[in-house]
Amino acid sequence: MRKWLLAVVIMGLPACDDGGAGAETPRHDDASTDADAQPDADPDGGEGPDAAAPTASAAGKIVDVDGQPLPGAKVLACTPLTCFTTEAGQDGTFVAEGLPVMAHKMQVVGEPLGLATALYYQEVVAGQVVTAPRPIVLSPLDADAQPWTTADGGTVTLAGGRLRLGAAAGVVKYPLGHFDQQVRGAQVAAEDLPPLDVEPWIGKEAGTLAFTVSPEPLVAKAGAFEVQVLDVSTAEVGATYRVYGVASETAELEELGRAEVGADGTLSLTQGEITWLTTLIFVPDAP
Repeated sequence: MRKWLLAVVIMGLPACDDGGAGAETPRHDDASTDADAQPDADPDGGEGPDAAAPTASAAGKIVDVDGQPLPGAKVLACTPLTCFTTEAGQDGTFVAEGLPVMAHKMQVVGEPLGLATALYYQEVVAGQVVTAPRPIVLSPLDADAQPWTTADGGTVTLAGGRLRLGAAAGVVKYPLGHFDQQVRGAQVAAEDLPPLDVEPWIGKEAGTLAFTVSPEPLVAKAGAFEVQVLDVSTAEVGATYRVYGVASETAELEELGRAEVGADGTLSLTQGEITWLTTLIFVPDAP
């Protein structure tokens, strides 16, 4: 999975800068140019292996937290083998065309706009345009980035002072290209979370706490990250939460552990461990 993740960073993002809507970045380099090596057509007159594979399209609308469209926002639609790129038009809408018929990780790149990147999960249907069930909201990142170096580790507080992250020296691993080793965060309202494969916060939106860390993903090379949510003043001491993360490879939701509110109003992990950081979602056990 790490090999594929690097392919997204190396091959997907430049395509966003250089390609137009529907541009494809292949995720393999073994394509043959020898015509004699191509398989023969079906002798019975069918489509045969040379026939074009069916494709699909994914669409959506990208907005800010006030519901205003974000023209020019870059969108990647990725599988383990391909990564198609497009961007939002003036009304915030986009269509990624020519996609293989399989589940896609959709990535809306917000950092150039000072906004959090959104990852979400999208199934597609052959010959159809499948539209995300709600607008994709990009939340504002912290105005100032904080240094959090691999060499030193330490503690940073992000998302307007609500999310505290800690790591020992030598633990934090950044995506390729992030040489400044600085982080920012955003708090995301539950109703602004993008559509995922499962959404355990439905019906518990008022108590759900969600955060995005940028750049993503940050990976723990050894050990795990310390994660705390500060000032959870509306929850009772001892209240428990299930902790979820959005996998950077697939945009599927994964349960990472459990957390509990302490006497000082801090929500801390009590079960499980967090070894990568993208979007973190804390869902209360009680309604």
